[in-house]
Amino acid sequence: MDQQLKLWLAPPIIMGVAYIYFRLKIPMAWSWGFFLQGFLLIISGACGYLFGPEWLYVALSWTMFCLFLIAPKVLILSCDQYISLLNSRKLFFYSSFFPFIYWGKMGLFWRDLYLANAYALDGDAMKGKGILDKWRHESLPYVVDVQLNATSTGINLILFDWDGVIDEYDQRIAKRLPVSVGLSVQTARAFSEKHNFERAAQCLEASRLAETKTDPTTLAFVLLPFFCLSGQQAYAEQLVAVLKSAKRHTAEFLLLYWQARLQVTLGNPEEARHLFAQSLDSSRRLSVTGQSNYAVWQSRIEHQLEHIDDKFDLPASDVLQNIAARVWRLFADTNFVAAAILPKKAAPAVVVLCASLIVTYVMSGCVDMVASSWAQPFLNLNVDFGNSIVALSEKLGNFTFENLLLDKDAVLKNGQYFRLFTYMFLHGNITHLFLNVVGLYWFGRRAASIFSPRSFVFIFVFTGIIAGLAQILFSDIPAIGASGGVLGVFGADFAGIFRLKNSLPQKVRKAELTSMSVLAGSQLLLDHVIPKVAGEAHMGGLIAGLLIGCLIPLSRKQEPTSKT
Repeated sequence: MDQQLKLWLAPPIIMGVAYIYFRLKIPMAWSWGFFLQGFLLIISGACGYLFGPEWLYVALSWTMFCLFLIAPKVLILSCDQYISLLNSRKLFFYSSFFPFIYWGKMGLFWRDLYLANAYALDGDAMKGKGILDKWRHESLPYVVDVQLNATSTGINLILFDWDGVIDEYDQRIAKRLPVSVGLSVQTARAFSEKHNFERAAQCLEASRLAETKTDPTTLAFVLLPFFCLSGQQAYAEQLVAVLKSAKRHTAEFLLLYWQARLQVTLGNPEEARHLFAQSLDSSRRLSVTGQSNYAVWQSRIEHQLEHIDDKFDLPASDVLQNIAARVWRLFADTNFVAAAILPKKAAPAVVVLCASLIVTYVMSGCVDMVASSWAQPFLNLNVDFGNSIVALSEKLGNFTFENLLLDKDAVLKNGQYFRLFTYMFLHGNITHLFLNVVGLYWFGRRAASIFSPRSFVFIFVFTGIIAGLAQILFSDIPAIGASGGVLGVFGADFAGIFRLKNSLPQKVRKAELTSMSVLAGSQLLLDHVIPKVAGEAHMGGLIAGLLIGCLIPLSRKQEPTSKT
């Protein structure tokens, strides 16, 4: 049991190292909280190995892991969603949590960003801008400075101050100051509202959206205003379909609002009024549960209704179509990156392989555990039957491991080469199984996307066999587990991303290769710390994966992405 608990200490240690590494470029005045959190993760995990009790440090490490790494992402996503929903009440509430998860200046800064937006949504834009102005007197790191300017511009968007947004963007360009992706996207919205679609497209092209690895749902919502305001109905309908089909469904009143704006552009004011009315009704229903700020939304729609009959000139149809095609290419490029690096869905082959590991575990060691512990109260109702089940499960487990695990003498002396394959599907405990299934699912999705589902299966089996050969050639210790094949898939992913140099933005490619190198180095280091780990198999699988990943054809066409 202690050995199983120690396996749970490895991920927090690895993430602690990565957490510190990726904050090294931020000045200490702003990053000391990140460093402290990273060190706490590492120290907590190390204490579990050195002192114990293991269960205490496992609980402590994973609690901090969730608080430091997962909670901030969830909180930021929630706050951004409430900005898009114009929900200031939720924004006031959730912004107060930032100082607890981002320690020091960074937490106060993020809290103030969302407070400024909340005040602007509540109609007190001056107070919101005053909160932001106090940070302009600070010496700000690059990432903080661009976020501050993006938030300031976002408030101008809330106020319909399109000229203010454009001026902010043009001033930063003229002074050769950095321009964030958010600022570029916001300025594109402002140009679209002023019907300057060429400048809007230029802003989007300069935004380097593909480098953000934005998921299709978020990307569709970002680009929907451009296509609706330019009257590109076919493209707009495709984006609406993406948003409606997403698990994280966009609020209905937002989609209805933009469909109404599309009808205004197309010259159908009556249809637009009907859709605006539906949007307002949807917002009213959601306001009951706090998911919508009806009063704010009503004022937005009233503003649009006041200008619904305004006339404006659009570029010639062919010119507008060419501009729209350029922006749609950005959508395709960004989706390509997201599908290659962070595929949302797993290929059936990945699911089947993961399921096979679980089924094999249930049919071997897990059966005995269930029969003798979880199911014991039920088996006690009939003692003879219960004893028979326990005896059968023990016999099945013993038979499985004795005949299928990777044993050097059984392979080399008795010629039982099938063990080089079967050992991958055996696991000693639930933790061992869990870590390998998670690794196979995460990196397998990427391998199936970069290469193909069939290639993924071949990579896993081939590198798992090579990992087994490495284990029996360089070690006398018997081995079980899919980790050799998982590291093989990981190595193939690394090689595949390296080969996609013409299709992935350089920044994305470099970041992925760097983070994967840190993970690989951490894993190989832990192989020398955790006892009874098949380190030779891990190394063999990783090297085999790197080599095979350089040889297997890529399933994704090598086409240059839109670069700036």
